[in-house]
Amino acid sequence: MQIRTFAAALIAAGCLTTPLQARAAIESRDVPVATITVTGQGSVSRAPDLATVAATIVTNDDNATRALSENNRRYAALLAKLGALGIAAADVGSTSIQSYFNPRPNTPVQAGQLFGFVVTRNVEIKVAALAQIGATVDAATAAGATQINGVSYGFRDRHAVERAAMAAAVADAYAQAQAIAAAAHVQIVRVLRLGNEPAPGRIMPMAAMSLASKAEAPVPTTISPSDLDVTSSISATYVVR
Repeated sequence: MQIRTFAAALIAAGCLTTPLQARAAIESRDVPVATITVTGQGSVSRAPDLATVAATIVTNDDNATRALSENNRRYAALLAKLGALGIAAADVGSTSIQSYFNPRPNTPVQAGQLFGFVVTRNVEIKVAALAQIGATVDAATAAGATQINGVSYGFRDRHAVERAAMAAAVADAYAQAQAIAAAAHVQIVRVLRLGNEPAPGRIMPMAAMSLASKAEAPVPTTISPSDLDVTSSISATYVVR
């Protein structure tokens, strides 16, 4: 009797482990499963809350020290004028500064060419109050910037906007998969795989402006940004039955 009971227990144990082994085989993909793979697209439109003004200060002189000193003077004037607008010095940075010697040739030269020691400083100004973009451009011009290279817009918390676009992409992917499943008379069981590649937001540049010559009665600069579109692409694979 004891031998028979023990044998029955072994048989019962074998029956219980069979579903577990089958499940493990499915999870390890030893057993093929039916899937649907789609690519979802999501997009959100938000008003930007950050602008970056790019400017260049170029100075030249026959003396290297004077050329650099004049460039430094204009940069200091720029910081002072921006400070009057409430823009902190921490939001203004020199992205590059270069000094080189350009000898004057014996042949005729083109108008606007600079000779001697030429110092070029590229500056980026972050502006949180978008209503002050125009005033920032005017301040840079008044301080002696020789060129405004453009204005780009973005978000102080870009990740939050990207997450919203990502959620929209996931919803789009699921809606596509549901439509395919319904047409094929199958049901979605679970998500097998998700992967995303967020696309960059649309940048609204302002055309570069040369500031070599100034009007006698300057008109204040006005710049109005438009909304930015942030998109996300999601690749999703669903298991169906």
